[in-house]
Amino acid sequence: MKPELVAESIINIITEDGRNIDDIDVIGSVALGTYDKNTTPDIDIVIVTKFMKQNYKHVKEIFPNGYPKKGELTIWHMPNYAGFPVDIVIVHPNNLVTRGLKHVRYFRGKLTLEEKALIIKLKRFFKRINCYGAETGESLE
Repeated sequence: MKPELVAESIINIITEDGRNIDDIDVIGSVALGTYDKNTTPDIDIVIVTKFMKQNYKHVKEIFPNGYPKKGELTIWHMPNYAGFPVDIVIVHPNNLVTRGLKHVRYFRGKLTLEEKALIIKLKRFFKRINCYGAETGESLE
């Protein structure tokens, strides 16, 4: 199954009961279609809500095969959901992460196929030299 369809199905499951969720979206490479098709992309879903605790509990209940991921944000991690690793990030509307949603929405309609291909090539290069992604854990200083 395509990662875009998996992300869409997760969003549908989360929102089907009409919880108090202000905004929910896929963010990152899957949303932009700029993931490397030779690797398994991770799916990042961001829930923007004033009711963080309630919605985090909701996510835990409907996806019991995950676990909390350590970090600065509230993240429910599923190592394998339909073949993909998934992070569901729950943030308050005042959190700066919400800027990322605006960034993705802007570029979704702007990137051409050629630009997407170039982004994928750049990501491959940066991953090869270990300076791409939060996983690197290295400071640029």
